[in-house]
Amino acid sequence: MDRLMDEVLLLSKVEAGKMEFKPEPLDLAGFCERVVQEILSATNHQVPIQLEMDRLPAHACGDENLLRHIFTNLCSGGPMKKILVIEDDEQTRSNLATILTMEGYQAIIAPNGRSGVELALKEMPT
Repeated sequence: MDRLMDEVLLLSKVEAGKMEFKPEPLDLAGFCERVVQEILSATNHQVPIQLEMDRLPAHACGDENLLRHIFTNLCSGGPMKKILVIEDDEQTRSNLATILTMEGYQAIIAPNGRSGVELALKEMPT
């Protein structure tokens, strides 16, 4: 029920144009480890997660709250058919779309956050 309320609140903010994106320097490895532990704890270790962090960038920037919301949904939700990829680097965006397609997902790609929000509202990835 809490997850559903979080989804409703997030969508309300997006639709009202009040969704704030606050990128800050991010310890990506630490962030990923915390999210995995939070999901394992919340699901009583019923959602198997294998975290591999072989090639992380030296520096990362992101909105930790928004990323936590996205990763929690990806890891604890049911099977997804569509995934929205928002990435400004064309090669990375293309690689992610190829990998997701090979894994059976429909990748919807956006070159920036503004386009990503527009596509999310239009496509409603599930």
